[in-house]
Amino acid sequence: MAGRPVDEMLARLRLEDAEFKRNAAESANVFIKLKDLLKKPSDLNMDKSVKSLSSLQNGINNVDVNGLNKAIEVVTNRFTFMGRITNAIFEDMANKIKDISKQMVIAITTDGIRDGFSEYELKIGNFPTI
Repeated sequence: MAGRPVDEMLARLRLEDAEFKRNAAESANVFIKLKDLLKKPSDLNMDKSVKSLSSLQNGINNVDVNGLNKAIEVVTNRFTFMGRITNAIFEDMANKIKDISKQMVIAITTDGIRDGFSEYELKIGNFPTI
C-alpha cells in the first residue's frame, strides 16, 4: 500500500515525459519548416505580397468616413442635449421635494404652537380685568 503512491507518481512522470517529448518534437518541426521557407525566397513571392499590401493601403486611404464622423457628432450632440434636459428635470424635482419637505416640517412643528398661542392670547384678551 505504501508503494502505490510511488507507482502512481512514476506513471504520471512517464506520461508527462512523453507529452514533453511530443511537444518538443512538434516545436522542432515548426522551426525546421520555417527555416526551409526562409531558404526558398522564390516561393514567398515578396513582390506580390508588397503590391497586395500597397493596394490594401490605398483602398483604406480612399475610404471616406466623413459621413460617419458627422453622424457620430449628431448623435453625441443629441445625447448631450438630452442629458442637459434630464439634469434640469432632476434639479427641478429635487427643489420641489425640498420645498414640500420644508412646508411639512413647518406645519408639523411651528404651526400648531403658533395657532395655540394665538388662541391663548385671544382668550386672555377676552377676560375682563377686575
